[in-house]
Amino acid sequence: MSWGQAPPSGVFAWDELHATDLEAAAGLYGELFDWTTVEFVKGYRMFNAGETPVAGQMQERGDSPVAYWLAYFAVDDTDAIASKAMELGAGVIVPPESMENVGRYAVLTDPTGAAFGIHRSDRAQPE
Repeated sequence: MSWGQAPPSGVFAWDELHATDLEAAAGLYGELFDWTTVEFVKGYRMFNAGETPVAGQMQERGDSPVAYWLAYFAVDDTDAIASKAMELGAGVIVPPESMENVGRYAVLTDPTGAAFGIHRSDRAQPE
């Protein structure tokens, strides 16, 4: 998905989480972004923001002992969301930092070890 301006807080285009612990991952993202999960088809869940599907979720089936994805979520306040995520059990790969002409970002991990980014863009926010 492409925006002419910064996307609203808590959204990303699409990604799929391959989790080692579906419930732990769903708990963190549910608390952090107020998402719910629903089963779409057997073995595949959808993360929803209200009624809108925003990502897929499935059990990691490979030999990898870690969960994985790297999607950047739009946020209004990188530092506040990073702090809240850590309170909810997230780890930090890259603490909040600014990049000129880009914005402020951080890379975190959820309770299953899946990496994700958060980003406050320097572009204008939607009205």
